[in-house]
Amino acid sequence: VSIRKNTCAQVYATESGFAIAYPMMSKALAGDTVTRLCREVGIPTEIFSDNAKEFVMPGTEFQRAAKHYKIKTRSTEPHTPRQNKIVEGTIGHIRKRWLHIRQTTGAHARLWDFAVEWICEIMSRTYREKYGRTGMEVLTGDTPDISNYTDFTFYDRVWFWKTPSAQEPPQPGRWIGVANDVGTG
Repeated sequence: VSIRKNTCAQVYATESGFAIAYPMMSKALAGDTVTRLCREVGIPTEIFSDNAKEFVMPGTEFQRAAKHYKIKTRSTEPHTPRQNKIVEGTIGHIRKRWLHIRQTTGAHARLWDFAVEWICEIMSRTYREKYGRTGMEVLTGDTPDISNYTDFTFYDRVWFWKTPSAQEPPQPGRWIGVANDVGTG
């Protein structure tokens, strides 16, 4: 269980290297991730998922959301994760990077959801030689702004001020990702 009380994550990935993760408190919230994906990235024409009941059972929130956005859904055959090699490979890569981050920085295991989101953001903004662009650029057509990702790596030590004042001494802290939903556009 993470600091934000998340227990699992829904990962969406493309062959071109785009990946996005939505940490969840429960697998039953998978339908909410479809809505978030459509609002934040765009409406996919198709979602290929594993054979989990949250994705394939009629009447689930996931199926309702996919139907609402007119997204075609397909799933793997039972017990055949190799059929979904793009997402399974992406999840494996995320796990390896998270383990490396934990070993090199000493980040606490309960920060996994922040790390998974950050790792996906970096993956989506990393150049792919096969496509000549980043995964995000292939998907959206927009060149991503990476300036927010160049100063710190996950769990870097930082100094911050609670209020911008010369009298207040800076406080030590750790950087756990870009706050994409805070501040001006």
